[in-house]
Amino acid sequence: MKLLSPLSNVEDYESLVEAGADEFYCGYIPYRWLSKRGVQGSLNRREYVGMANTCTLSSMKILRRKIEDFHIPVKITLNSITYDPMDYPLILNIVQELLDIGFDTFIIADLGLLFYLKEQGVRCNFHISGEFPVLNSETIDFLTAFDIQRIIFPRKMSIVDITSCIQKFRDKVPEYEAFVLNESCLYIGAFCNTLHCDELVSFCFAPTRINKMHLDHKEFKQEYRFLSLSNLYDNQILSGGHEKGEAYSFAEHGCGVCFVKELEAAGITSLKIVGRGRSREFLLNDIQNMKAILALADTFDDHQRTAFQQQVKERFFHGRCLKSTHLCYYPQN
Repeated sequence: MKLLSPLSNVEDYESLVEAGADEFYCGYIPYRWLSKRGVQGSLNRREYVGMANTCTLSSMKILRRKIEDFHIPVKITLNSITYDPMDYPLILNIVQELLDIGFDTFIIADLGLLFYLKEQGVRCNFHISGEFPVLNSETIDFLTAFDIQRIIFPRKMSIVDITSCIQKFRDKVPEYEAFVLNESCLYIGAFCNTLHCDELVSFCFAPTRINKMHLDHKEFKQEYRFLSLSNLYDNQILSGGHEKGEAYSFAEHGCGVCFVKELEAAGITSLKIVGRGRSREFLLNDIQNMKAILALADTFDDHQRTAFQQQVKERFFHGRCLKSTHLCYYPQN
């Protein structure tokens, strides 16, 4: 499996490659988009400009030259949930601009935009974003008509469901991606209408409380186990690791690293580290830890998954496990 890393700054590319990243995703928001839409109508789901996006074509050209030197690809995020169709021609112009300098893969969540780009004859690789709710095999069956290169499964997908989807469409969609580290948001991206911006704390980290709709309901027992812990666990605004000098803590905002063997067996080809806007030091540590975990996984056979998980807990989490909180990506397993 490849390790997919966020790239917030072109200058970080070499160091993150040396740390072990196999591929990157990044955001590009040129001035002509900002002058028209600002961050309220962002080109991607990291609306803050200063820390999470590249804003000039000259920087993207520099990045492209680095890719030619190191051969580690970069995918471009165009994954806002929806765009005003009046903006489709401008987005097409931006896509073509990036295609002309050598970028060939775009991560998309708006089905209307995908249809428009196909209709306009754009020839590139399309990845379906985790912000688009691919929650079952029927959705993938529908998307195969668009010649999709990769499906990114959203948060809250169980490994059982991921396995079932991949088994049915492995011959039609070649690549599959799953979340593995950071920002275990309470929400599914496709149903989130908030912003991540420079001026406001991301809503993912706002104080929350989860309750049963009716106290006597017994359905969804697995989920109810986590309600009290979800309400108690650090129910305060979290910084998300953006502040300079903040102490590094591996996976403090969520992960699924114990299940990398299950994800590989399911057919996942790329594991996603969330973190556009995080500092280079955070990402270096995340990549190095994940590469160590993947190397450790290779030393265990499939029937030794429990032993592998125990080793991960002891070596990376001091014996604790996020599965006991609401921060585990795959609590159903």
